Amino acid sequence: MNKRQVVALWVGIGLMVLMGVVPPWVEIVRGPIQGGGNYMEFPCGYYLLVAPPKPQNCISYKVDTTRLVIQFVLVALVMGGAILTLKVPRQNRADPEKEEAGEL
Repeated sequence: MNKRQVVALWVGIGLMVLMGVVPPWVEIVRGPIQGGGNYMEFPCGYYLLVAPPKPQNCISYKVDTTRLVIQFVLVALVMGGAILTLKVPRQNRADPEKEEAGEL
């Protein structure tokens, strides 16, 4: 991997860590719901994992794992695309020192 690929990799890893520390949350509301359900979930924003939102007019809150997984997958795809895009073509690999320095 050249320097640009390593930077793309670490930026992606940093974004994933940030998404894990500040995940999306949903509030769980119980009550008579049209369609026969007992509760509904509503998105309520992003909060620190160690300081989740406090229940006010709802039963509780939980991490919105569906949105979090979608975010992880999208970042992984973009990170993989960036790493592949920043790859030095074989024909330009004449000087290995320049390749390692990210100059090609």
